[in-house]
Amino acid sequence: MDLQVSLNLLNFYINKAQGAWYPPEELCAIADNGQLRYYKNCFIKHGTGQRLNDALAPFKKKVPFTTDANGLLSVPNDYMDLIDISPNNALTCPVLNDDELAMRKKSQVIPMSLNRPFAEEVEDWDYQLYPQVVQSGILTYFSRPPVPVFVYTIVSGRVIVYNQGASTQLLWGDDEIDSVLLAALETIGINLGEADILQWSMAKNAQNMLIKM
Repeated sequence: MDLQVSLNLLNFYINKAQGAWYPPEELCAIADNGQLRYYKNCFIKHGTGQRLNDALAPFKKKVPFTTDANGLLSVPNDYMDLIDISPNNALTCPVLNDDELAMRKKSQVIPMSLNRPFAEEVEDWDYQLYPQVVQSGILTYFSRPPVPVFVYTIVSGRVIVYNQGASTQLLWGDDEIDSVLLAALETIGINLGEADILQWSMAKNAQNMLIKM
C-alpha cells in the first residue's frame, strides 16, 4: 500500500477517535513506532505459522560476512534480529548462552574447530565466533523496517503535493498494513478492533486527510 494511502488512513482513524489531525512528519513517526511494535510481535511468534513468515519476509536478508582477525562478526547497521550464522566450513554456528559457552570451550567431546564453530552475542549485538580466527560465511537476519518518510511540497499555502518517488515507503505487505496501523494507533492511546477499522474504512470518503480542513 502506498505511503500516502497509509497515512491518510492513519489520520482518518485518529480524527474519528480523537478529533485530532497530525501533519505528515508526525504521522510518519507514529507509523514507525507502530511498525516496530508490530514487527516485534511478529518476531516473537515467528516460525509458528506461514502467515507470520510471510509478514516478516520483506525484512529477511542474507549477506556475506568476514570476521576480523579475532573472529568478531560486526552486524550491519540495519540489523534487528538474528536468523542464522552459517560459516563457509560448517552448516551453522549456534549462539550459546554463558553456561553453554563455558562448557563448550572446555569440551573434549566436541573440540573447538572451524568445522564445529560456535558464537556468543557481545556488545552492540555483534557476535564473537570461536575459534577466534578469521571466518567467512553468510549472515541471515531480519533488518529494521525502514523509517517511513513522506516527501512533499506545499502549493498555494495549503495543498500538499506528494512526491512518491522520493518518499520512503512502508515495506509491509498490503494485508499487514491494517495491523501495522492498529499498532500505531495503540502507541498514541487509541485502541481499535478490526471491526472498527472495517466500519470506518467503509465510511471514509475520498478527502485527503493529510490536509487540515
